Amino acid sequence: MNDSTLRPMSTSQVLDRMFHLYRSNFVLFAGVSSILPLLILIMQFGLAAMGLSLQNPALNRDPQKFFATFSVWIFCLMLVTVIGYAIASGATVYAVSKTHLGLPVTIGESYKKVLSRTGTILLILLAIFAMSVAAIIAGEIAVGVIVALVIPGIPHAGGGGISVMLSIISGLIALVLFAAGVVGGIYLYLRFSLSIPASIVEGLSTGKALKRGSYIAGGAVMRLFLVYLLAGVLAFGLNLAFTVPSLLLSSLVIKKSLMLGQGIQYVAGFIGGILAGPIAPIAVALIYYDQRVRKEAFDLQLMMQDIEKTPPPPAPAMSPIG
Repeated sequence: MNDSTLRPMSTSQVLDRMFHLYRSNFVLFAGVSSILPLLILIMQFGLAAMGLSLQNPALNRDPQKFFATFSVWIFCLMLVTVIGYAIASGATVYAVSKTHLGLPVTIGESYKKVLSRTGTILLILLAIFAMSVAAIIAGEIAVGVIVALVIPGIPHAGGGGISVMLSIISGLIALVLFAAGVVGGIYLYLRFSLSIPASIVEGLSTGKALKRGSYIAGGAVMRLFLVYLLAGVLAFGLNLAFTVPSLLLSSLVIKKSLMLGQGIQYVAGFIGGILAGPIAPIAVALIYYDQRVRKEAFDLQLMMQDIEKTPPPPAPAMSPIG
């Protein structure tokens, strides 16, 4: 077991530990995170084979057909992303739960563990998504109320500077309310983001995992935000490193073969997704363990478990009397 599991870690130490685990177990984490980019790759080739690719030149001449194709494409992408992310994030968390504590684990074992809890993870994701979107929508509704109440009264405000001032104030209030909704949505997502690790590691149901995740994440929302931000930047950089060359290469062949040009882009996205996919789940799982160390003395629990598993030393042999 690594010493970092027995003491609280700063955000930089969490990130350092994340990179260490990723480098040391690259094949493991690339394998458990490959399900999402693989499903997206299959979806892209499947839709392209049915003529539902957004790059189909025929769609540019028919806006109505393009909108219908775009709607199908977005629906399929959302469906595949939710299912793939649920499986990949759960399997990655389980793999981290083993490697972080110095225990052996395989790709098959990680998938086997998470497949039995896929429904619970999906419900957790949907609950978090619903809460986050509700906060954003609440901000937009508040903006709509301000606009509906203030704008009709501006022409009757006396004109001149008063109308301008009223417009500026109402605009600022609307902007603040909209920003509050967005920030609230992000906060709720971060506050419940440890629910999936709690469900996987502790075997909790949906409601208990959400409650548990919210408790463990208390005081770590900013750390989670920084981790997700860094993971997003790294993922963007990795995807960009493969996307730009693939776009240049596909542009040379796409006029001769649309499917070949699309295939180059799809495969490049698949590789980038495999490389970038494990970053955020690994870091989030590490923060889950770090928060348990801080709040529940999880390090002492591990030490006690190790002591209980250690067999007592054999009793010394008694020498015969006389």
